[in-house]
Amino acid sequence: MDYNLLKSNSYQFSIERIPETIFRITSVNLPEISVPAPSAPSGASTQYFPGSTSEFSQLTITFLVDENLKNYEEIFRWITQQRFAVGSEFTPKDSRETRLTSDATLLTLTNTNNPNRVIKFFDLFPTSLGQLNFSTQQPDPIPVECSAQFYYSRFVFA
Repeated sequence: MDYNLLKSNSYQFSIERIPETIFRITSVNLPEISVPAPSAPSGASTQYFPGSTSEFSQLTITFLVDENLKNYEEIFRWITQQRFAVGSEFTPKDSRETRLTSDATLLTLTNTNNPNRVIKFFDLFPTSLGQLNFSTQQPDPIPVECSAQFYYSRFVFA
């Protein structure tokens, strides 16, 4: 029996649509899954039954923004693309940018930093890109972080 515990800081995250973009992820969540239970009145109480549809919460990542804002801009372009038809106000950089969705992978690592479990997200698309905070009030420069939220159709353990 394996008694090693999963470490919260041993993972890698990648998005297939933007493979050249480096995301220095500071946090990522494995989203909640729920199955609402239908109910029916039964005498003096309510009877619940196993549900038949799954609901997933959004995937949220927090990442360090590179000094050229490349990783921020990639998600910004993706969100912007959702508002415009390809060929109007949005010009794709390559064939990957013509799709509105992408698959993504969360890879957990063992206690010796070897690949362990692969969690695959399908049909991912961004719904929110957080603000960037700049301040001269910090005595020491700190890296700028940003959060992004994504919806997806499902995730599986590969």
